[in-house]
Amino acid sequence: MLREAWLAWCDRVGFDSKSQDSIYERMEAAYAEPTRFYHTFSHIRHCLSEWEVMRNDFPVGEDRLAIEAAIWFHDVIYRPEASDNELRSAEWAATAMEDGGLEPDFIDQVKRLILVTDHRRLPRTEAENWICDIDLSILGQPASAYEAYAAAIRQEYHFVSASSYRIGRAAVLQSFLDREWIFATPYFRGRYESLARSNLQSEISQWTGGFETGTA
Repeated sequence: MLREAWLAWCDRVGFDSKSQDSIYERMEAAYAEPTRFYHTFSHIRHCLSEWEVMRNDFPVGEDRLAIEAAIWFHDVIYRPEASDNELRSAEWAATAMEDGGLEPDFIDQVKRLILVTDHRRLPRTEAENWICDIDLSILGQPASAYEAYAAAIRQEYHFVSASSYRIGRAAVLQSFLDREWIFATPYFRGRYESLARSNLQSEISQWTGGFETGTA
């Protein structure tokens, strides 16, 4: 299913047919790294499903293709101990898209969209709003799905001590709650804002109340 979705995007964007399979196989291997528990192809599948539901509401144009490209590539490089994953993913994506014969301006646009998924600053363009909200949509899922996500993140950070993880994770979650809105677009606010805030509050209360699900 994912391969078919990838090939369909490649056809829409004019990606060189000689490179489509090799790039997909390299992506597939990257997202299947044994250190990953959340940032896998399952995350990409979820993001694509969110995009598929609302893509027709997004203005027609090149931004649609760029957003979908950013979904595919935004976590292709992921090391939980690193702070430059998005930058390295953007560079990986640029090389892949160059191999696919895509235009430099389009590649630069996709790189910008990938970089904003570090969520360290608020998005500034409409396309940035959408890619950030798609990436964060897991926060507004039903409790069982959110809890599975939170547990998978803890597994990725297994090397962090229980006490350090508790403090760091609570701080990250609180930083989202401190925003006026978690989601940048009215579409995602209406769909997920309330439940996302409830999920984040619930997890924070677990950590600050001394509840530990990870390893020491």
